[in-house]
Amino acid sequence: MPDRDGAASITVEYLAGDHDELWTTVAGFCESGDLDWLALLFGACAAGRVGRLDGDRRSRLEVEVAPGDVRGSTRYAGLRSLGPRPGWRRRAVVSEYAAY
Repeated sequence: MPDRDGAASITVEYLAGDHDELWTTVAGFCESGDLDWLALLFGACAAGRVGRLDGDRRSRLEVEVAPGDVRGSTRYAGLRSLGPRPGWRRRAVVSEYAAY
């Protein structure tokens, strides 16, 4: 996708082999999926329906792939961050990415 300040970056990597794999990285968060998932991600990023929550030793990327259908991926910083942290998302700093 073209580069735009404030928009979520997207990287796609295809790994051919015995088990073909398609990996997408959106704003630094990496997930595997299929072509349907890739199409949903491109649509959501193009429309600016991507947000990020940065909290205590963890961050979460949320993508609204369809109205009411929000999917997310959480990253943790170190072993201490794996334990439960009730309410961390409520206290997190929220960033919204711009549309392309």
